[in-house]
Amino acid sequence: MSTWLWEVLASTSRATEGYMSMQPELLTIYEPCDWLIDTGANVHVCADKSLFVSYQAIIGKTVSMGNSSTAELLGIGSVDLKFPPGRILSLKRVHHVPTVGKNIISGSIIVREGYELAFKFNKVIIQ
Repeated sequence: MSTWLWEVLASTSRATEGYMSMQPELLTIYEPCDWLIDTGANVHVCADKSLFVSYQAIIGKTVSMGNSSTAELLGIGSVDLKFPPGRILSLKRVHHVPTVGKNIISGSIIVREGYELAFKFNKVIIQ
């Protein structure tokens, strides 16, 4: 595992669209859409189909949401979160659910894949 850290902000309201910056030892991502880390989620979820780098359409399936509702699942694929300088966190088996308000990174999946999560005031660091 690398010795550098990825930092995903809980809110991008302070950043301009597509802006990325690098600080010593920290790589920060500012995406035009929000990504949240949910430690209770058992799948990654993305609303925006254009963020998928691979995609397989799914017909007639739904996913259960944390509030006991269901939402239509349109596909499953991979999404690459890009960090400067050229670092990528590839999320596999991401569920495409256009009706979710925020994109969700499953904290439990990230940890199972060998990453560590450090929660700070308004962000989480993936190491």
